[in-house]
Amino acid sequence: MFELWEALQSMYLKKDVTNKKFLFTMFNFSMINMKKVSGQLNESQNKTYQIGLEVASKILRHEINQDHTILKHMILDEIDSRKSQNIRMVEISEKAESLIFDLKNELELKGLTLQITNDEIDHIVFESDTGNYDLSISTQLKNIKRLFNTL
Repeated sequence: MFELWEALQSMYLKKDVTNKKFLFTMFNFSMINMKKVSGQLNESQNKTYQIGLEVASKILRHEINQDHTILKHMILDEIDSRKSQNIRMVEISEKAESLIFDLKNELELKGLTLQITNDEIDHIVFESDTGNYDLSISTQLKNIKRLFNTL
């Protein structure tokens, strides 16, 4: 980075290049403090992450409201991936009405019980021998945001 900086500096500070010298002083004003530039880049990157997460969140919520089978597939996939944790019960929201009947039959075949709550439509909690796992979409998005904030 400094080699590039030195090359730019030598090119623009030549005595016969007055217009470019002005441009360099403007460029120099923005770039002299590398921490400031890296801070601006980090800030832009964080804002991009936040915008991406907000867009993904809105799309996901819209899709879930349109088609509850998305939640069904997510739940069944997660149950299969957590077989070693001996899941006993799955808790979902009563707002996912069309999901309840389908999921209840699937869970009974697997020997699991379904508990209905009055939470948000994306509410999903597994109870197992090792504890409870909140798999709600909103919780997962919060965890992703927390991870991005640590970058």
